[in-house]
Amino acid sequence: MKADTLERLWVALQDTLTSKERPAIVAIGGAECSGKTYLAEALSQHARLTKTSLLILPMDSYLRFSRHERRLIARGRRGIEASAIEIGDHPDCFDFDQLREDALSLVHSAQLPKTRHYDYVHGVVTVSEQPVRIQAQTIVALDGILALHDKLLLLPKIKIFVTAEPRVLMERYIQRHLRRGVDTEATIRDRFCRVVMPVHKMFIEPTKLHADVRLDTSQGRLDFS
Repeated sequence: MKADTLERLWVALQDTLTSKERPAIVAIGGAECSGKTYLAEALSQHARLTKTSLLILPMDSYLRFSRHERRLIARGRRGIEASAIEIGDHPDCFDFDQLREDALSLVHSAQLPKTRHYDYVHGVVTVSEQPVRIQAQTIVALDGILALHDKLLLLPKIKIFVTAEPRVLMERYIQRHLRRGVDTEATIRDRFCRVVMPVHKMFIEPTKLHADVRLDTSQGRLDFS
């Protein structure tokens, strides 16, 4: 990651803290395997260096259905809609109402009443009664493919869309899923071309129109575009 890019972005994020008494929200959306979470974690590390707090709120924790349930629901859909449901990239898969409620709770009371976690192994969301409390001067980063969706646009002070060239996204996607040791490279490549990219073009790519900042990670770093 280019240090000057991170610094410029961090300055912009700090400017969102117009009130010393309330947290501010930034949305980090974009393509699968584009580097959204990497960016969020890099900003979190930078925050600690500047004695500022940053909380990452992953959208996957707001998936409405388990992996098994998505497969059942997909049977009632057709074409790309069915594919999007099955892989969890369809807008209908996310509980936007709960996400908005929790994000506003962080802004207005600096806490989450419950803790949510997505289990990638079993494909389910678990919810505990353990509350999360943050400092007033905290940046809350919504991290997820649809963080710039229409239903969330009123929340963030800054909206960031992260992307990369399709060949780069595919290679990252293949490497990620090979590490899980479930599918072969050929199977993963076919799924990316046949499902992931068409779903991206239909549901995720259009949200970049809402972005204040667009970042390209094709060269293995973050470049403003």
